Amino acid sequence: MAAWLPKGEIFLTQKELRREEVIQKLIDDKISVNHAMQVLDLSKRHILRLKSGYIENGSLALIHGNRNRIPVHTIDEDTKERVVDIVREKYLGNSYRYIRQMLEKEYGIIISTTSIARILNSYGLSNGTKKRKVQAKSRKIEVPAGKSMVSISQRQYKWFADTTKQTVLTATVDLLSGKIIAMMMSDAFDELDYLDVMRKVITTAGVPHVVYCEDKSVIVESKNLTIEDELAGRQYHPTSLGEALEKLNVSIMFGTNDSINKKSDSIWQLMQLRLSKILDSKGVNNIRDFNKFSVLFVRLYNESINEPNDKDPDYMKPLTVEEAEVLLSPREKFEVVGNSMIYHDGKLFRITAPNGKPAGIRQGNKVTVHTLLNKNKEIVSYRGALFELREMNTLAGVKR
Repeated sequence: MAAWLPKGEIFLTQKELRREEVIQKLIDDKISVNHAMQVLDLSKRHILRLKSGYIENGSLALIHGNRNRIPVHTIDEDTKERVVDIVREKYLGNSYRYIRQMLEKEYGIIISTTSIARILNSYGLSNGTKKRKVQAKSRKIEVPAGKSMVSISQRQYKWFADTTKQTVLTATVDLLSGKIIAMMMSDAFDELDYLDVMRKVITTAGVPHVVYCEDKSVIVESKNLTIEDELAGRQYHPTSLGEALEKLNVSIMFGTNDSINKKSDSIWQLMQLRLSKILDSKGVNNIRDFNKFSVLFVRLYNESINEPNDKDPDYMKPLTVEEAEVLLSPREKFEVVGNSMIYHDGKLFRITAPNGKPAGIRQGNKVTVHTLLNKNKEIVSYRGALFELREMNTLAGVKR
């Protein structure tokens, strides 16, 4: 349903507001004609016509010519009410197709089956038939021989033998070998644990070719697409993890493949059995000790399932710890409000280059603020370069 928003004396739909935003960016030379074509899915000729019209007539040029016109094929209210009365009296419970035939034959009312269904549903009537359920076929995934496919997920379980408390294990598992790559434990479900575990994967084993996510929200945020998303050709607005995997050219699959889900479940069942025994044998009964020696537990578990002549799949080149820390960090975008300055958590910060001088980022541009969890600090990335943040005195404009 279109959302009507006031703009002076002109009312624009969401679609028209989006066009206005893109055309304005085109006029301001912030995007190219090709980018505008991709975002709005329009031809070059149409984009140029909108641009020239917007320059000449403003928002009026974006309003569709059929606005407020009644289509010639619109069904009037009298006809709708007559159809409802006839169906209630004679044909309730019959198929829409039969009702259409009878209306045309007996009453001279020519109307499509789709329109009949829409009219009856709007009056709370149904034809009484049920749609046949079509069972969805699970999609197969083809991974080249020797390539890596990693599953990342969280499971709550009583991992420690001498307690009834359930804790949450976040783990990345190689689906081709069944081995754990990295893991960590927390008291509750935490999205930051996904970033931490994936950071361990890409700095030790390397970058996987495919990441399989049982929970779609790990990769996809429940937000509408931004202009930047559409220019990047995205189908969704990514989380910090989703954006990081995208930059690493990692293919992403969501938990809709039945065969992979079954394999993942069987691996986790084996983990619950064997990992719990390993922890019990080592006398580990708390989260702190588990995370402290998690690398050891990964090795012991993998040795317990390892078979002779097992060949591990290949991963792409690992990242350095410094690279991974920036790439796999919680992030948020901010608009520059002055000469290399942003407002963040109610405070004013200056974006500075390594030499301590302002970064020279103009007002209106958007930058990304990364929270480096291991170092408890924040840095800024802009067009591939990294900068520091310095808190400013909002009155004097100097460093505190």
